[in-house]
Amino acid sequence: MVARGTKFDSTTLAVVLTSVGELQDLRNGMLIHCLAVKMGYHNHEYVLTGLISLYSKCGDVCTAKLLFGLIKEADLISCNAMIAGFCFNNENESSVRLFRELLVQGGKVNSSTIVGLIPVSCPFGHLNLTCSIHSFCVKSGMVSNPAVSTALTTVYSRFNEMEFARRLFDESPNKSLASWNAMISGYAQNGLTKMAISLFREMQKLDVHPNPVTITSILSACAQLGTLKEVAEVSICLNALNLRECLHKFVRDLLFQLLTCIFKCQVLFHGNSFSPP
Repeated sequence: MVARGTKFDSTTLAVVLTSVGELQDLRNGMLIHCLAVKMGYHNHEYVLTGLISLYSKCGDVCTAKLLFGLIKEADLISCNAMIAGFCFNNENESSVRLFRELLVQGGKVNSSTIVGLIPVSCPFGHLNLTCSIHSFCVKSGMVSNPAVSTALTTVYSRFNEMEFARRLFDESPNKSLASWNAMISGYAQNGLTKMAISLFREMQKLDVHPNPVTITSILSACAQLGTLKEVAEVSICLNALNLRECLHKFVRDLLFQLLTCIFKCQVLFHGNSFSPP
């Protein structure tokens, strides 16, 4: 687009920065930052917010803070980006401080604020913080939001607080596919393989279609349990997925999980004398 001389504006740069940030592509992100400075868009709020997210996701939270300071009147979107940036880089005290400042100033928060505040990336050592956020969500009514509920479920699962995680999951009125994935993955990661498989079957009965994330988690559970029957059921779901739409890494992970699962089942079935060719 730039090479062709097509005109663009600050909105274009903000959208591109979002994509580059998701890819954690710091080099191209810095090139876009330079382009924004050259074109005079670097002080536009949407561009600054995109840059904050970019540098935060690439681990450069210091630059993100400097950019946040350049915003004269930060709106909720900018604050959300900075809160999420702090949390992503395990600067939880800073994220909570900015969150409190928002509330003290009478600012409104939304589900994106809460999801950014929940320490999903670096949860360990922050169980009390997670419980406090959970309490705030219950009081504010945000606990019913699928994204918030899923993030809390993920963190509780990583702390092996499966009762809390399952209660959140069961009480969620609108379960997204991500919600199902978080709960199934939590069971699998904590060795509760039968619970993971049981929930997967319940998901199928409700006609909720799995994606590669679901299949990867359930294959892991099958491999731990070592049952051929469950592997066959999952294989049918795997065939129903359009793997061409999936990332190559996901495909490789799925195949590796499937082969590992079958190998373990064969060992259990044939005894310890079985060895791969």
